Amino acid sequence: MKQKSIFLPNGPDTEDHKQDPLEREKVNSNPMVSPFGEHAKPNKTKQNSRNKMKKTILKSILPILGMALLALAMLPERVSGQQAAASAFPPQPAAPLEGVWDSHLTATDCNGHTLFTARAFEMFIRGGTLTSVDNAPPTAHGPGLGRWQQVGGQKYRAPFQFFRFNPDGSFAGVQKIHRTIVLDSDADSYTSTVTFESLDPNGNVVFSGCGTESAVRLQ
Repeated sequence: MKQKSIFLPNGPDTEDHKQDPLEREKVNSNPMVSPFGEHAKPNKTKQNSRNKMKKTILKSILPILGMALLALAMLPERVSGQQAAASAFPPQPAAPLEGVWDSHLTATDCNGHTLFTARAFEMFIRGGTLTSVDNAPPTAHGPGLGRWQQVGGQKYRAPFQFFRFNPDGSFAGVQKIHRTIVLDSDADSYTSTVTFESLDPNGNVVFSGCGTESAVRLQ
């Protein structure tokens, strides 16, 4: 009696198993083909999930890309503004004006009538920046910040500005001060002519005046 084969179909001694090894490898390496030679059906749920994830990522990236492109578009304008400011007040070399000064200001209406007097400490910093604090109450306005530039010999220009506040603490606007300083020959004192403007929060001039200033080095 012949012994029946105990091997399953497609087992080692079937004809299918005699398939070329390269063909079997090609079939098994194809993600869309099952080991048994049948085409596997794609998983639609996973595919939909991937598509949703891609859309979500794109939605989150697009606003960032838009902001980056806008910043790049504005960059030349910013650089141009910075170059204009630098050309107006280029970095200053060492100059006798540098240091801290005790200043006395008399403000007028430009017609010889005194409006007020004030005392201030002025600091001219190497490179061309300055700070100013005066004896007005700190609730009236903030410190002054500005630039200085030597325009020839002992003459300098030194504008600065500060924020103004109302008695209730609300913002009142900006005060702009323009000065032409003449340093004394001993470089220990100076005098200046002054003009100033008071601007409201919208930048409109609401008051203006003139003045004179005298200062000595702070001891």
